Amino acid sequence: MRRRRKSTSLCLFLLLYVTVMALYFLPRNVELDLQQKWLTAAASYFVVLLLWWVLRKRELLNEKNNVKKD
Repeated sequence: MRRRRKSTSLCLFLLLYVTVMALYFLPRNVELDLQQKWLTAAASYFVVLLLWWVLRKRELLNEKNNVKKD
């Protein structure tokens, strides 16, 4: 069985968390208009995607460095 990468596991958890929080809090927030709500959700997803990309690059770099040392 293939081991799931830490970057993937963490980001899947964060995507689930952001989705649940957006579904729960954004409809109840009356101070923001609809466009601001969509931008808030999109920005959250973008941050999680950026985090996944950075963690994935770091994991690949670590794997590459470990292979060279052996």
